[in-house]
Amino acid sequence: MRVCGIIAEFNPLHKGHEYLLKEARTRSGADYLLIVMSGDYVQRGEPALCDRYARCRMALEAGADAVLLLPLPFAASSAVYFARGAVSQLKHSAVCTDLFFASESGSLEALKELIPLLKNTLPYEKRPRPNDLLGAAYLEAAETLDAGFTPHTITRIGEAHDSDTDSGALSSASAFRKRLLAGDDCADLLPDYVTGILNGYRKSARFVKTADLSDMLYHALLMRKEAGYRDYYDLSPALSDKIAAKLSLYSDPEGFAMALKSRDISLSRIRRALLHILLGLRSENIRTLCSEYDYCPYLSLLGFRAPATPLLHAIKGNADRPLISKAADARMLLAADALECFNTEMRAADLYAYLAYGSGRVSAWKRSPVILNS
Repeated sequence: MRVCGIIAEFNPLHKGHEYLLKEARTRSGADYLLIVMSGDYVQRGEPALCDRYARCRMALEAGADAVLLLPLPFAASSAVYFARGAVSQLKHSAVCTDLFFASESGSLEALKELIPLLKNTLPYEKRPRPNDLLGAAYLEAAETLDAGFTPHTITRIGEAHDSDTDSGALSSASAFRKRLLAGDDCADLLPDYVTGILNGYRKSARFVKTADLSDMLYHALLMRKEAGYRDYYDLSPALSDKIAAKLSLYSDPEGFAMALKSRDISLSRIRRALLHILLGLRSENIRTLCSEYDYCPYLSLLGFRAPATPLLHAIKGNADRPLISKAADARMLLAADALECFNTEMRAADLYAYLAYGSGRVSAWKRSPVILNS
């Protein structure tokens, strides 16, 4: 069995992602595509546009065979830890033979040369292009974790992932989010099934944006000001002190992040740090996940295609981590530290559901995996 792993946010899935999945299957010769996808919060330190289940369905419609959840601490983390968390999911699934991703350079050799830069804090204008940096992080993670699968990369098509430039069907996910939040359904630009999923989603939910977290974030920062924020994930003493000193300037999350930004700390890192405080992600817990669990406390199934049942059987039979398909089973399957991570994930998902669905929400504890029958 040949299984190609792909790491993604699909926020939302667009034609560039669709191209990646098709090329991955063709070039790797894979029998199955196994996706590791961020949940309701993403690497930029923001809530995803729509929830994990809608985006999982997009992935399955695009040709994925199964989708695993990237645990929250790694989904909302820097490139190095995002990559290690995702690569570790593929490693501990014990079925992945290949890793496939897009990069601006389209060259593994070029990406290997960037690995030393992962340890450096460079000014924004001197940083490598975003997908090249992430590709280098994937290669570093695969080597560090002794993942045992073969990496492949292709040249990314379309705008850079964080570009707001409107290039039609080749626009970035950032540009599509901007248009979708403004009320444009992008029906002529996104794959038809994505438009259908988004339109169906909006009948019962709304798109979530960072501003929706504003009051809750201010409350969390205010309540913890005296104790400080140093014990939260990715919070240096200097940033903790700066947050406390500037809290009186708070009006909204993005404006506050801009007030905290400096040449030595990026806006994305600040957004992530604020999100970690809001969601209760503490450094001690994350260190345990890295050192004791090899960045993979569990495997959580978000969805699958019915014909891919042999893939799920292979994961269940070979993985050295519990595969959770029903949230209630986590209490029986996970040790204390892993269960705490899972519970934090569920609380964060329930918060997201409150923002997206309001009184019509269903608790994350009661949601089932997405299943496509064809």
